[in-house]
Amino acid sequence: MFVLIARYWNEIEWINTSLKYILQWNPDKIMISEGNWSTHPSFRGRENSTDGTREVIEKFIRENSDRATMVEGVRVFMDYRKNQAATCRKALELSEAKSRDWFITIDCDSFISESSIDFIRKRMNFRTTRECYFPYMINHFFWDLETCVTLKDIHGNLLPRRILKGASFPNANHYGLDGKYYTGNKSVVSFPLVGLVEGYHYCGIKNPQRIVDRYNLGDKLKQKPEKKGYDKKRKPFIGKHPAIVQEYLAGEYHAVS
Repeated sequence: MFVLIARYWNEIEWINTSLKYILQWNPDKIMISEGNWSTHPSFRGRENSTDGTREVIEKFIRENSDRATMVEGVRVFMDYRKNQAATCRKALELSEAKSRDWFITIDCDSFISESSIDFIRKRMNFRTTRECYFPYMINHFFWDLETCVTLKDIHGNLLPRRILKGASFPNANHYGLDGKYYTGNKSVVSFPLVGLVEGYHYCGIKNPQRIVDRYNLGDKLKQKPEKKGYDKKRKPFIGKHPAIVQEYLAGEYHAVS
């Protein structure tokens, strides 16, 4: 089985494109968590989306009721990363996935190309000892489409991995499937797809206020691009955006609301 876990909160700019992207992966189960995981006071009263994102997701789930399910977020820890990991674990349990099944976690504004999806899906169908796939690089577009910060991937958030004891959730600071903390993915054998798969992360595109809202709330302040010095690593983007993103940015893809 292949389970896709999507995580959304106030994503009206990207939600329709991301749901279309989910279908490109063609997972057996789609588990969608709507809301944030923070218990910080700045999020109080805004635990769920207020911009129409949830309504779009509910429509999508009705149209794909044979495999799509809404998963309410877990908010019991002060650290939002722990809540994120717990929510993902809850989603896997509800999906009834078993050991060595495949899963992937995606964010609303992160993508790989259609050809890369096809490439990975074919590999997943073969008998393989590989436990997860990592993109080689991720291009982060914080300011515009012409410039980006290109970083080596350390989480594997964009590509599938197997359910294994000790495996951790991407972008959850290595909080594992069993609730323990791991200093690294020692139980996961990763195989970077060098030169074959690049990731694309869009944050402030279309709505610059989005990046301000994301990084000025609660315990995410320290993750602001400027705090990490990304503005000094900004370079011209030489490449091609995924087709689904090109369609969205060109206004060719409009969701039916």
